[in-house]
Amino acid sequence: MLVVTAFLAVGQTQPQSNQQQPESFVAVVADAQGLPSVPADQRPSFGTYWKVRNSYPCVTAPLPFPPHDPSLVVYAVGGGQFLVDETAGQLVSLLPSPSGQTALSAADYASILQEQVDELQRFVAQIQAAQLNAQSSRNGQLSGLGLDSPPMSSEDGGDITFDGPIATMNDLWLQILSISVTNGTANLVIHPPWNVTNGVYELLYCTNLAPPISWQWLLRTDPGQTNLTAPNAAPAQGFYRLGPPDDLVATSSLGTNFWVAFPYMYDAAGQMSLYISSPVGATGSVTIPGLGITNTFSVAARTVTQVGISNVAMTNGMDVTASNAIHVTASQPVSVYGVYYQAQTSGAFTGYPTPLLRTNYCIIAYQPSGLYSKFAIVATADNTTVSITPSVTANLFGEPGFYQVVLMQGQTYQNGTTGWDYWNDVTGTWISSDKPIAVFAGANGTRVPDTMTLAGNPLVQEQLPVDTWGTQAVALSLAGRTNGDSYRILAAYSNTVVTISGRVVSPLDESSTPWTVTTSNEVVVVVITNAGQFYDIIVDGPVEFRASQPIQVAQFANGAASDHGVEPFEGDPCELLLPLTGHYLCTNVVYTLPNDGVTGGFDTNFLNIIVAQSAIGNTLLDSSILAASNFVVIGTSGYCGAQVPVTNGVHTVTSSQPVWVEAYGWGSWDAYGYFSGIVK
Repeated sequence: MLVVTAFLAVGQTQPQSNQQQPESFVAVVADAQGLPSVPADQRPSFGTYWKVRNSYPCVTAPLPFPPHDPSLVVYAVGGGQFLVDETAGQLVSLLPSPSGQTALSAADYASILQEQVDELQRFVAQIQAAQLNAQSSRNGQLSGLGLDSPPMSSEDGGDITFDGPIATMNDLWLQILSISVTNGTANLVIHPPWNVTNGVYELLYCTNLAPPISWQWLLRTDPGQTNLTAPNAAPAQGFYRLGPPDDLVATSSLGTNFWVAFPYMYDAAGQMSLYISSPVGATGSVTIPGLGITNTFSVAARTVTQVGISNVAMTNGMDVTASNAIHVTASQPVSVYGVYYQAQTSGAFTGYPTPLLRTNYCIIAYQPSGLYSKFAIVATADNTTVSITPSVTANLFGEPGFYQVVLMQGQTYQNGTTGWDYWNDVTGTWISSDKPIAVFAGANGTRVPDTMTLAGNPLVQEQLPVDTWGTQAVALSLAGRTNGDSYRILAAYSNTVVTISGRVVSPLDESSTPWTVTTSNEVVVVVITNAGQFYDIIVDGPVEFRASQPIQVAQFANGAASDHGVEPFEGDPCELLLPLTGHYLCTNVVYTLPNDGVTGGFDTNFLNIIVAQSAIGNTLLDSSILAASNFVVIGTSGYCGAQVPVTNGVHTVTSSQPVWVEAYGWGSWDAYGYFSGIVK
């Protein structure tokens, strides 16, 4: 038996500042047993991690992953079993309980310490004995170690029990309230740390903790959400894991397989490019199978690489099918951004990987100004049947009502408005399919907010499936503009009530519409009567959108002349979609375009950065913390936003909470804009 002496004098609960931190009893046992410590960067993502506390009993129930705090010392016992030293070198913090026939006094520190050492030694010995038995067994299993607490007996015959972890105000923990065998769901409650008021987390699930553990991603919570109803594989056993967002695990705009297209632009002679970024580095290929074009790429971690796209890949014509879809594959998750540059007529969009694509879309576009409001569809699988229900204002080429098209993998279909009437608009058109598709919409040239505002630009955004819409979105005006931005709110369902909070510059004239609009104290309340209808408004500064049912919101930069003759007429229309709050990425790698006259002609570039107020102090731009003075509060949303001027090139934005990034820039009568990415 290993005999130890107390490290601290009786009654001393903390070492003096000029004294050396005492060695913990865990370290003493680990040293005696020859257990190596495991550095934080070498700890397996999944295993059996037994927490050891400065209490008695000292061993708690295990967790299937390493501690979130990298400063805690971890010792390897072997066979995927680890001890996590949570004692911090201190003696017992809880009053001891009797162990078998041994009664301990709270003041008997030496006896308590010896009992802790004995308990931990027996525990390690049993794990090691189980490993030896497993090696000689037929199936090589560890007799349930890692799934159940191994039974152990003290020397005096009493059983040692295991205490569950005791959460403090600084801990994040998950509580299971109830399990329903009937409908296979579980009711869970999130208990966040005391100083996190708008936290976003991911919930994972598995049915077996035997390594390697196959965790299944279930959902990402809404900001500040604490009550969850989650699937459960009842009546089988199940395990939940709650943690911070992981961009590479969840279904997000980071991916390894993309199908994208460049819809018809105003001037088809411009430079088309894909900009590919990755937080971890990747290699891959960009192919246009229908045209026999193949390119390869390599992108280092937190950098961006450009891949030029031939102009023959642009989707031309209306009510036509072509074989010009662009296929991107990568060895590791990447983000894909499409940019079309032509002096005074540029556009950009964010691409989505195939896991994020769905089969039901209601598109948000814009009315044309002498040109076309349009959409384009990309098939990701053969024999895809696409059903199209035009909006009442669509006035599509050759298709007066509902119709269907059948596409093969890599084929595109494009259609749009016929006349040049400013009120022709494909917004509100429903597009559904029997297999996942990518959908793009916008206008190949338009003026915003009206035909009288010079000048025009093409608009394009890849559309988000309706099941990714939400009931809250926030935004900040684009920097460098003086009269706010235009916003379009599209409702997926009838009788949707939308509350818009911000400094309204110009609400839509409602004199001839069936919508109900009330305005009071910079708050506009709109009731959108019919599914597929939209509402336009101009707001300057921070703005918050809340809705009774899912909505999609698009943000538009207005034409250069909307700033009332500001010379030298920098800027023009561009479009960005606003995903629901909290479903942002934690690591964003973006590229702001150059002023070389070949791939860009932009004198000024900016990033709009939006993050939960509690995470401002942990929000970094290019590895430097953004000063809190950069941020303004966005209504009562719990979010804050910053407009940050940046140089041309690659920029990385990270935070402890999901962070929303818009990249955009202004040139002479020109603009571009796209967002960094989303999580479903």
